[in-house]
Amino acid sequence: MDKWQHVREINAGEQLADDRLAAARARVLARLDAPASSPRARKLQRPVWLVAGALVTAAAVTATAIVVAQHDDPAPEIEALPVVTPSPTPIAPTPTPSSTSGATAVQEPFPGTTPAPGQYLRNTCRTETLNYRDAYIRVFTWPELGEYAPISAALMASNLVEFLPADPTQDRIMRWGPHNERLSAYGPWDPASGQPLGDVVAWDNLAPFDPEVFEESWPAPRSEDGPLWSNVPRDPAGLIEFYGRFGPEPTLTPEEINEQVQMSLVSVLNGNSAPADLRAGVLEALMMVTPAASQVVEAGAITFQFSFAQGYWPRSESVTVDLATGWVRESAVRYDRGDRADEDPVPSDVPDIWRTCNVEIVDGVW
Repeated sequence: MDKWQHVREINAGEQLADDRLAAARARVLARLDAPASSPRARKLQRPVWLVAGALVTAAAVTATAIVVAQHDDPAPEIEALPVVTPSPTPIAPTPTPSSTSGATAVQEPFPGTTPAPGQYLRNTCRTETLNYRDAYIRVFTWPELGEYAPISAALMASNLVEFLPADPTQDRIMRWGPHNERLSAYGPWDPASGQPLGDVVAWDNLAPFDPEVFEESWPAPRSEDGPLWSNVPRDPAGLIEFYGRFGPEPTLTPEEINEQVQMSLVSVLNGNSAPADLRAGVLEALMMVTPAASQVVEAGAITFQFSFAQGYWPRSESVTVDLATGWVRESAVRYDRGDRADEDPVPSDVPDIWRTCNVEIVDGVW
């Protein structure tokens, strides 16, 4: 069974029942409250794909001439998710006896995931992105589809390693590459062989594989009042209210605000850089604000699925979070094809963006 078909069969045509949602939520909160028995980095394997994560990152495509087109066709309509009034039920940290005073202390969520002074979080991510080309040798992703239909597509992978210092005011180290590793090519097809007809050579010329790795130092991101995340609430109800205030227009409908909150919370998780208490609050806030979204708890992780009508392009997204660490294992995006689906040479079970990540604590940049 392909990954996209598996997604369609999860809770197809129905919302989660209250008792099932409550049971899933209880299991998640129990995992968040429980200390990790042996925190360690996990080597990821690609599981069943679920329509995913809030990022709109694209593989770097090197081409002599790449034209960004404006899409004039009306965007497909997506029914907004129902608005739910959140009730504040913050995660309760587990009190533990102090070794010195005998008093109780609040245990941080996701123990073993916060680097000590001098250490770094090493976030290793691999992103697979669908790129298309038309007869005019224009390379683009699906949201940039213009007047002319694509004649072929290529699935390409790029790599990024981030070193995030324990001190949030210090610079981050970023390593980019290799880029444009071609994983698959799609159409036009040779009826006799069933293989792409000449497009492998075309993609080698348009977006050649780049084995180089480039390292850059980036200034530490900041919020308005100080280091990143310093002004963001930690309790779930506060997070929902906080991200609901950042709409660009004061006339947003409740459904649009609800979707905006969802996108913001998913974005926090996808960065794999938020502190442990914020990750715990975001997970619970997602369960409060999206009861109609699919929530699948299995293999020590929870997967959230969404349909977004706002933002870059109407799309389906999912994000899978490790319950022992609060880090995102994988995320994916599938843009809506609307009435131009028959122009797409790529099977519908292939996501436009598929990202897998592994986070670990290291003693230095290496």
